[in-house]
Amino acid sequence: MPKYQHVCRKIWIGICTISAIFTPFYLQSAVSISDDNLKHELGEQIDQLETIVPVVERSKAIDIALPYFNRYPQFTEQLLGQAVLYFPTIEKILSKYNLPEDLKYIPFIESGFRVNAVSPVGARGLWQFMEGTGKKYGLTINREVDERYDFIKSTEAAALFLRDLYEELGNWALVLMAYNGGPYRVKRLIKDLNTSDVHTVMSHMPRESQNYLSKMIAAKLIFKSYPYYGIVPQLPDPVELYNIHTTYITSIDLQKIGQEYGIEYNLLRQANPHLKYRKINNPRSNTININIPVFASKTNGQAQFRMQTFFIKSEKELEALAGMLKVNPRKIELVNQYYDPVDIQGKLIQIPVPLEQYMMLDKTFGPPPVKQLNHRSQILIHEKLNEKLHNAAHHGHSKNFLAHEIYYLKPSESLLDVASRLNIPLEQIKNMNPNMDLYESRRFFIPAMNHVAGTL
Repeated sequence: MPKYQHVCRKIWIGICTISAIFTPFYLQSAVSISDDNLKHELGEQIDQLETIVPVVERSKAIDIALPYFNRYPQFTEQLLGQAVLYFPTIEKILSKYNLPEDLKYIPFIESGFRVNAVSPVGARGLWQFMEGTGKKYGLTINREVDERYDFIKSTEAAALFLRDLYEELGNWALVLMAYNGGPYRVKRLIKDLNTSDVHTVMSHMPRESQNYLSKMIAAKLIFKSYPYYGIVPQLPDPVELYNIHTTYITSIDLQKIGQEYGIEYNLLRQANPHLKYRKINNPRSNTININIPVFASKTNGQAQFRMQTFFIKSEKELEALAGMLKVNPRKIELVNQYYDPVDIQGKLIQIPVPLEQYMMLDKTFGPPPVKQLNHRSQILIHEKLNEKLHNAAHHGHSKNFLAHEIYYLKPSESLLDVASRLNIPLEQIKNMNPNMDLYESRRFFIPAMNHVAGTL
């Protein structure tokens, strides 16, 4: 199955690296073939994406996405995990202004979901605002406060900026290039070139802006396709999941706020990078957001949280669970890797819960039905089987496991047709793809043709 590909690739590259002194040609061949297969798959997945962004340079989008899958999967897992913290707020604000949900991927490109990101030219925060643009859209930036680091207010400002750009330019491709390269540059090019054709305008933009549309395609591709390649989002520390937000219009003393909530001052400072000092005078009585990591003072490693499983029978029940945990219901969905809003009625979900609430939640929502737990057990069994297959590859049995290629099922073909035509035992195909859905899967591993030929 495709989700094994990343593991297989790492094993194969590792084996070839050890023997590179003796067989450098095979090392280069193995890596290029592996990348070619992945590029082919990613290209097919791009063709199926529904997006506001035109795929103007398909190969460039593939090249941008490729390292996230086969070179830096751990980095990708961290990025996917960080998105859990910010997507609920971003999606809500985009919806408030009737903006396309695809715009939620901009912070992935701009800052890698790092609230305290700073660019070489001085752009700051999740959305990488320059000072002038930030102030224009309502962000307080002065000697005490820099709200470009406040992800709630900066998201509101970004939504207003994007809305204004679309009202002026009327095309999301042009909007995105203007967001990155500056609206005045895009409007000047449209006037000077006497055209708003995306390809023409893009060809006159700086290189970074020329690549921006392909980066947006790559970002969406990563969020849609990561499960196929064994990439598992690395969830944030549970302490970060349970942050709450409050506001002040008076002067602020973070040390006193920390004492009020029982939180160490340094932890509170880290949670509020938009505040430059311990004390904020706030002479104009601006509304200032304060992020409160409510469990930060009580944490001892992971001991105070416990993973709990729930069977969600209705949207109302999800909202009730979220209310008891004091989190956004959308965050619960994201913890369970639903990166696009979805109806999770009738599904099992998991979330780390504070130990002090565990028994009360169990009493209120009850244990999941036996049928659902059995289904989950089957999933765990499959995961253990996968682990055994990977371990076998590491212990000298990798030759047969790695000698494979991906087969794409034609519309009129069945699995039995493929096995008969290629003279491969059907059971062997099933063994190579233990999680394959025999009725739904349109691609799967088969023994490499040169390997099959050698055994006939």
